[in-house]
Amino acid sequence: VGILVSLVKEREHALLLETSPVMAQDIVPGCIRVFTAVEKTKQSYYDIRMQLKYELRIPIMELMALVLPLEAHKKSLKAFASAYSDEFMKFLNVMMNDATMQISEGLDTLQEIRRLVKEGGEGALSRPSGSEVAQDEQNAEGADVYAQSRSDPKAHCKQYMQMGHRTIRTLWSICREAPSVIVSKGNVLQQL
Repeated sequence: VGILVSLVKEREHALLLETSPVMAQDIVPGCIRVFTAVEKTKQSYYDIRMQLKYELRIPIMELMALVLPLEAHKKSLKAFASAYSDEFMKFLNVMMNDATMQISEGLDTLQEIRRLVKEGGEGALSRPSGSEVAQDEQNAEGADVYAQSRSDPKAHCKQYMQMGHRTIRTLWSICREAPSVIVSKGNVLQQL
């Protein structure tokens, strides 16, 4: 997906994306299916699973942002949503769950940052080295398995807020194109 995103930023490849019937027919359904399949990612640590999940999903959303303004891809989305409504609804549900989780993580981190600063000043935002964390939070080499989320709480907060914004923006652009399918399922409509 990342390769496709970088390719379509070049004019000659972007033209192929706009004119190829195969691309128009398959890009959006493929993105939806891969996006949903990533939910089944299994890793042993929460941080690793979340990082992998979003490293795969963010490029999918970037690609969809590039193709959804194109009429052929809008038609493909509408056709997929109608023909595979259960799969489409699952996709929307996963996106809603992602957005909720991302914004919640960002807000929780912001709250923690404010608490730490209030209690100990800006210096309280520095994170422990691998040797300073509990034994069950170290890998075989003694490194902190949660180092990524502990390294910089401000960056962590910003990253999750930006991901939440991107997810909501993508969800909105998709919902705009297939409202009749969405309103046919009351439970999804209520969640939105």
